[in-house]
Amino acid sequence: MVRPSTRTIISSDTSQSRSETLQNNAIQSIGTNVGSLNKQVSSLTTSIHQITNNITYANAVDIVDISNTVDKLTLDAVKLNTHLATSDNNFSIDNVNTIAELFSTAINKLNYTLNLIRIKSNEIINNNSYSSVLEPVLETKFGKVGPSNQTGVILFTVSENNSFYYFFEQYPTFNNRSVNSLPEPYKQLANDIDAKYYSARINLINQQNQSIYYMCAFKEYDYDIQLNIDVLLPDILKPGKFIVMATTIELSLMMPEIKNYETIPPAFNTYLTQIQDKFNAFTKNTYDSTLGTVYQFGPDNKFNTLKVVSSAEYPSWNDQLIAYSYIPGSNINMPAVIYQINTELNRNYSGMREGEIVMVQYAIGPIYYTGVVKMLTDDGYNGLCYQIQSININEIFETSVTMTGDVGIQGNLNVTRYNGDPVISTDNTRKVTTFHDKVGINQQSYEVEGLLDIDNLTHQIILDLFEDLIPYSINSYDIMQVIIKNTTKLNDYVGPETQPYTNLTQFPVGKTDNIKYNRGSHNMDIYVPNTQIKSSEVVLYVHGGYFLFGDEEDADAVNAMARFNSDGYIAGSMAYSLQSSPVGGFTQEWWINAVVEATNDLIDAIEYIKSLGATGVHIIGYSAGAIMVLMTALNDKHPFINILKQIPSNFILTRASFGGSLITPDGFSIVEYLDEACPPLLLWNGTADKTVDQKGALAIKQKYIDFGKPEECQLYLLEGATHSSILTDTYNGENVLDVSITFVGQSFFTSITKMFADTTKLFDYKNQCAVIVIEIKAIMDIKKDVTILHKGNFTEELLTSDGFLEKIQGISKIMNQMMPKIEVSTDPNYIFSHTLLVSDTNREWYILSIRSIVRDSKLVLVMTKLEVTYLMVDPSYKPNLLKMIEYFNNQHHFLNLTGILLKTPTILEQQQQEPTTITEIYKNSEFFSNKFNLSRTSDLFCIETNKPYRYLINEGNHQWSKQNGIDLYALELSIETIINLELGIIKQDYNSRQNSIFALNCIIFGGRRIVFINLLEIDGKEYMLGSGMSLNELVSQSLLIKGDNTISGNFYVNDSNNHTVFKVDNVQKTITNTYKVGIGMDYPESILHIKDTSVQNLINELEVATSQWVLLNQLVDKLRETDESDFVSMIENNTVGQSVDSYYAVYKINTETFLSTDIKCVYHFVYQNWNGKIMKEIVDVSNELTIQMVTNFFEDLLNNYAIFDNRAIVKNVDFVWGVKRARCLFFYKANDLYVIATGTNINNFNVRSFSNDNIDTFIRTRNIITMMVHDMYRRYNNLNAFNVLEETNYLNRLMIENYAIPKRIILVEFDTQQTLNTRISDFEFKDFAKTNTNQIKAMNMTDTKKYESFVSKLSAKYIGLSLKEGYTTPFCFNDDRYDYVVACKCVTVSENIITFIAIEVCIQDCIIPALYVEGDARVTGDLLITNEITKENFVSIDPIEKFIGVNTDDRHISYQDLSYSTINKNPNSIRYNANHNVYVTNNTYPVMVSERVQESADDTGDPNAVDLRYFNTNSAFTVKRKSNLYDFDTINDYSEQLGKEVDRTIDPVTQKRYGVDVSFEVCDKNSRTVELGNVNMTIDKMGENGIIKGGFGVQVYDVSQVDSKPLVNRRNLLYVNNDGRLHINEIMLGGKLLSIDGSGNLLCDGKKVLTE
Repeated sequence: MVRPSTRTIISSDTSQSRSETLQNNAIQSIGTNVGSLNKQVSSLTTSIHQITNNITYANAVDIVDISNTVDKLTLDAVKLNTHLATSDNNFSIDNVNTIAELFSTAINKLNYTLNLIRIKSNEIINNNSYSSVLEPVLETKFGKVGPSNQTGVILFTVSENNSFYYFFEQYPTFNNRSVNSLPEPYKQLANDIDAKYYSARINLINQQNQSIYYMCAFKEYDYDIQLNIDVLLPDILKPGKFIVMATTIELSLMMPEIKNYETIPPAFNTYLTQIQDKFNAFTKNTYDSTLGTVYQFGPDNKFNTLKVVSSAEYPSWNDQLIAYSYIPGSNINMPAVIYQINTELNRNYSGMREGEIVMVQYAIGPIYYTGVVKMLTDDGYNGLCYQIQSININEIFETSVTMTGDVGIQGNLNVTRYNGDPVISTDNTRKVTTFHDKVGINQQSYEVEGLLDIDNLTHQIILDLFEDLIPYSINSYDIMQVIIKNTTKLNDYVGPETQPYTNLTQFPVGKTDNIKYNRGSHNMDIYVPNTQIKSSEVVLYVHGGYFLFGDEEDADAVNAMARFNSDGYIAGSMAYSLQSSPVGGFTQEWWINAVVEATNDLIDAIEYIKSLGATGVHIIGYSAGAIMVLMTALNDKHPFINILKQIPSNFILTRASFGGSLITPDGFSIVEYLDEACPPLLLWNGTADKTVDQKGALAIKQKYIDFGKPEECQLYLLEGATHSSILTDTYNGENVLDVSITFVGQSFFTSITKMFADTTKLFDYKNQCAVIVIEIKAIMDIKKDVTILHKGNFTEELLTSDGFLEKIQGISKIMNQMMPKIEVSTDPNYIFSHTLLVSDTNREWYILSIRSIVRDSKLVLVMTKLEVTYLMVDPSYKPNLLKMIEYFNNQHHFLNLTGILLKTPTILEQQQQEPTTITEIYKNSEFFSNKFNLSRTSDLFCIETNKPYRYLINEGNHQWSKQNGIDLYALELSIETIINLELGIIKQDYNSRQNSIFALNCIIFGGRRIVFINLLEIDGKEYMLGSGMSLNELVSQSLLIKGDNTISGNFYVNDSNNHTVFKVDNVQKTITNTYKVGIGMDYPESILHIKDTSVQNLINELEVATSQWVLLNQLVDKLRETDESDFVSMIENNTVGQSVDSYYAVYKINTETFLSTDIKCVYHFVYQNWNGKIMKEIVDVSNELTIQMVTNFFEDLLNNYAIFDNRAIVKNVDFVWGVKRARCLFFYKANDLYVIATGTNINNFNVRSFSNDNIDTFIRTRNIITMMVHDMYRRYNNLNAFNVLEETNYLNRLMIENYAIPKRIILVEFDTQQTLNTRISDFEFKDFAKTNTNQIKAMNMTDTKKYESFVSKLSAKYIGLSLKEGYTTPFCFNDDRYDYVVACKCVTVSENIITFIAIEVCIQDCIIPALYVEGDARVTGDLLITNEITKENFVSIDPIEKFIGVNTDDRHISYQDLSYSTINKNPNSIRYNANHNVYVTNNTYPVMVSERVQESADDTGDPNAVDLRYFNTNSAFTVKRKSNLYDFDTINDYSEQLGKEVDRTIDPVTQKRYGVDVSFEVCDKNSRTVELGNVNMTIDKMGENGIIKGGFGVQVYDVSQVDSKPLVNRRNLLYVNNDGRLHINEIMLGGKLLSIDGSGNLLCDGKKVLTE
């Protein structure tokens, strides 16, 4: 409880006051009486009176108004009677923060005044007054302070009574007055306070350890609690004395409910007490390191250079830059928090000095703190430092009410701040909820920045995470591959070959004996098991016999061979060099010779086995053989180094010694030479062995203990066993071979450990992974069943954490459930995949990429880790990531299982026959029927990776199974495109690694998906097995809005790095996009990439449609004449090139029921097993969806369309391979109704109806005009039909919806003899009124051209095909500007006239170009117009090269024969830039047309006007040459000069050449270009008016020599000057050659002509 202290302020009083007793009694009494509130209110009143009667007032500081207490208790009673629970006993954090800010303001003002006194000290002394100096400055700085204001400053002397007031800011009239001169009650109040705190102030001053002292205390007045802050400082007017500078905060003004100590809420009391204690702790001491962390203080712009001086809480921070000081295991940005404090100190407390105490407010994450700060100096740091003591506000002020469970509120809910400002308000009448200021979703309060701030795990974060995980995923796979390669089972066993065998795979099953393994011609027998060969490692057994007898066929050796064979090992037994019995007894020399010679044979045997391709050898020896085995374990310092061969230590995996020793019978020991790096060793000895004493085995065991790896030497001492009985005696029920089998099996795991040693296979990965072995069990014993083979970069805290071990337990459980499937699989090296998200004991989080293989009922796991603590510490990310990785791991389990199933031959064969086989297996499984809790969209698929991408499995679309992916579409998206995309990512990211699962992400159907892929090789084929899910399934979208929206203000879309991707700036009126924009596509390749259906795409599909209708009409004619049993052969004989994209089918309609399920499939090209069956009776499990689609299609036709003979219907329908434009033609054969159907896969034509409203409109329009023309045909011919009313209503509705698209209905009377005599009439839809009839030849020019095209196309497609009434004849045509589609039906056929009802629609009325620009447009950069199919550019514009190309991109001319070629650097090349500026090319004529039309049919009547009705000399094409340097006079001078360079004696024709040329060139297939010549208008002379006049010439270019001047070799064939004079050499005239001779005489055929 905070109260005025009766002693020094730095002491704390723990006694309980009577007021506290009062409060406790009142609370206790309320608690006692709450139970009786519901009985009667009077009992509560009685209880209240009992409470008030117990109140006494002795020693109380203030009078408590008992009536207030009674009123309050009565109010509480009402509350308790009305509500189930209320709480007034707590304080909101909002209140506290507000008061703390006021507290900081008060201290700020005190410190400012303190600094002001220092600065103005001379002025104060000179004026002998504080008030006259301070008052004007403080008023200017903080404003005028009145009696009702908080934080007024007071300066007075330290006295027990009658202090002197130097300055009283709130009451200026008190300035420079003594207390006793003040009016009451101020006089008494001031004296009481001085008396109360005098001792405390004197005690502080007497410490004499600081120049200023701070005090903090609380005072109680009548109905008021005040917080008082004192600063004691030297009195500059009375040296040697101290004055008090004080300020006061009246808490009751902030919180009226606080009247006295008893009404202070307990939590707030604690808070105020802590402030008081921390203030006074700083006052008591100059420096105490335990009070809080000390930081260096400095300007904000130098913050990155500031350090942590000392920190008792985080010692690692000491002398470290603040910018690097983070809390371990937390994502709180502590440097940012300290920067906030540093900034606040700079802003609010300028001019601070050592010893000053201030307050700051800050937050660390969601926790609010009040910091009490003291400024310090430290010898090791320049300038000031500050120490901060922090008060955790959230910790003190707990939540008032906590509700667990559902909460229902009927009525308004209002959340307000302490001062009543609303935070959340609800208005149930208006059904409105309002949030005031910021709203955060998935956010901590301190993170919220915008008015609505949603923090969610974004797709980009997940994709970035997977991108980061790729190398870890690859590493775990590659490490496992190395392990498999070096410890693999022998899967390539091929059986017997002709001896000598050079490879283990060549040995026959059973025994191969008498193999000579070395030059000593010693024998070895190899035994190959008749079961699955477990390993490419070999077990080599060495017999005993005292080095005197025995061979490879000893009984113990043969027995060992059989035992190891039965366990799947290839085994070998060897003979070796034997000795003669020594005549003089067994000497040490004899022993050494025998042992070394035999051991050299063992080394030869090992090398031989190595040469056979084994990956390692396990050597086992008995007796003498055991000694030889132990000899191979010596290091390179043993005494036999000169006589013992090099030991292949790295090839030996394990050693087992049965009754062996390294101590000779005479006591000679070589145990000390054991190699510390030798592999595991098994010792099997008897305690009663008289031949080989057990002390040898004990010495070896001790050596391993000395090495620090006792676990690698397994010693078995058989009690009572002799040297011979050790081969048969047992240890705990197991004999020596049982133990050896287990021991050899364990070596697989120890060999993995060795792979990480220096210079070995996995040395480069030693710090990148961990390897563990776990037992495959339903429930593991964590302590016994987990073995760590290699820790790598995994810490003990991670490998032993509960979270990690729990997840590993889960893997073991799943694998245990899979074991029956794994055991029958044909791939012992199948790599299982797992992904886990785990944390260690330090709360650091990791994603683990795990690969595992099964070995001897154990699971070997290779793990790599990616740290993701930075994500997991975000509370909005953590749950999503946990859920996501758990889901991904389940995806791995699912693919692990299905991959193993596919590796089982019988299951694979069944799957190839029945596509649902694997699905049924896991659905009917005891453990996996829930599909690992995967969503329904995580469908399994399996595809051959070579084209045509045949599907083995498609769980989501069983009908796709056995189909080729290249033929399939999903909506508008080609499945081939998806497969290519996935295979491309696998190749790019994972180099097409096989036999394990890898993750990839891609956009499919406009959504981002994570797909898990396993490339499996089965029977020589590679399959892509996979499953995946949409990210939207795992990560909910942050904001999903359906309905119209208006955004007033700027709009930003940022990526996960907070870089702006898309921005709408309402101020600048701009929309900007930073990255690529795709419209109508998922993978844009450029800044703006638009993919749309072109008019030509539609025309291409329409052309195919026309061909199909031609054939449909003909097929119907033939089917009418064919028996139903022959329909199949007739159709197949008359159709060519049917495929899944375009095929034919015939159905028979049941006219009695008219139900789609009763339709009979007579013929189907794709599903021929349907032929002859009723739809509802077809059983085709693989194509159930297709059956349903066909049934639904015909249900629509039979319910909504009028059906009659020759009725044609077109509509779009989804089918297995994409979206089909179906075409159906109904016909009667006798009384039976049939329909023949075909169509086109519009996806193949890039007709994208689902992504383009224009295309959808066009397709619906085609459907409507087809319905309209058939409705008119039916009514025109008065035909009977089914469903007339239904179609009429349906068609009327469609026509209203489609009214905006213009349609012209015409009656065409086609003249087969004179097509231009064809008559076209407008035809009314309802009453068949015929108007505006015209022959084509009589129409205006525009319509004539249009309908010429109409009849031309009609004639080309249909006329001449024996057209009959009822034929459906749609087609497309065009005029000069537009393209048209027409629905057309033949009505009558006469001798020369065929009549059609036709409805035409302009395609461009439906199809709007993908990019439409109205107004000016500017393109900076190249502009390309490209052919969609060939990808060749039709138009290329390159502004840098100043080039426009039509049908070409060739920018340069290769004048290979000229000196000014672009290749040659001759200076003359400057005169001629051999680049194209505009290049037009084509394969047909005319290549280019320039047309100018300028005429009029109207006479202006003005005789002076040019009559535009007539063509005049206005040019259609102009060639201009412009000079930027010269005027006409200079140009003419150059023309004259150039003309003078011509040698007239050689070339009398060439006159002038300076002008404008049109050049003519020839280019060959090698792009070699030659200029033949040119036609030019030259500058002939200058006229009198200064205007140049032209001449005309035809020039050729004669190439005489490479270096000649180009202009000299140009000569004129003819030239006509401006006066009309022709210059020419010779003229052929009427077959006669006119020329001149050297004398200038005119010749005709060489003879002189008389000229006069």
